[in-house]
Amino acid sequence: MVDALASGASSRMGVEVRVFSWAPHFRYKQLILNENLVREALQVSHNLPHTILRSGSFVFNRRVPKAVVQDFGQEVVRVKLGKDQDQARVLAERLTQRLDDIWASPKVRPVEIKHILDAVVPRIVTLDDAVESYLMNKGQGRDKNFQKVVRLAHRMMTNAAGNRDVHSYTREDARAFSDQSGSYPEFVK
Repeated sequence: MVDALASGASSRMGVEVRVFSWAPHFRYKQLILNENLVREALQVSHNLPHTILRSGSFVFNRRVPKAVVQDFGQEVVRVKLGKDQDQARVLAERLTQRLDDIWASPKVRPVEIKHILDAVVPRIVTLDDAVESYLMNKGQGRDKNFQKVVRLAHRMMTNAAGNRDVHSYTREDARAFSDQSGSYPEFVK
């Protein structure tokens, strides 16, 4: 019913409305709406520099500045970073910094993006790797006792906390190493 008082009539009158256009089924419309809301929430929530979310994977997507497009050899840098948000954040920030450095240099050359990405991927260095590198760099020309002490400390730390990424060791691991040093009489000399 429509109130027709505005038109000057004093009574109400019935109005029939017919819709001749096709409208999708309500459930289909609701599914599309829900899918779009989820997609928008994911796009907004990741908040990573120069990164978009495609099918659950983070993709680095950045335009090359117009001044260096011809020298750089491409207009857009687009690289898949993976599904892990934390890893994608680190890679995107490092890749952004590296590209900024390349584009700011006086002589810009074409670069293979895969090589840049390989250079910015954080490497895992285990305790074994660190000890071998240390002995190779610092152990040259030293007596046998130096290597013996380093290997003993390595063995003690491996027994106390295991051989893993050197960045993952904690204060508790250092305490366990310290507590163990009393049980190695050759280390306490």
